[in-house]
Amino acid sequence: RAVAFSCPLLEDAKIWIWAGDRETQSTAARDGDLLRYLKLHGATAEELLPNATTPESLLMTAKTLGASMIIMRAYRHNRFRETILGGMTNFMLKNATIPIFMAH
Repeated sequence: RAVAFSCPLLEDAKIWIWAGDRETQSTAARDGDLLRYLKLHGATAEELLPNATTPESLLMTAKTLGASMIIMRAYRHNRFRETILGGMTNFMLKNATIPIFMAH
């Protein structure tokens, strides 16, 4: 959903898909459909397989690549659970140094 909503911003963009581990990947990311979808919309895309899947490692990877925006889903888990236990969404909202495009 986040990628679909952001498509108007992605034309002629260079995109890195931060794949994470196989357990947390969407089916579209696992099957390569996301790469094909992005290419159909005029973007250049490649998949990254990070060594770590923490929010800190996502921000560090984005900074290293010189990313100008992060597009991600928001609140994969119940919002109450994420608020109490923490999670990627809350961490990114509090700590990101570049714009974030989120969709739930």
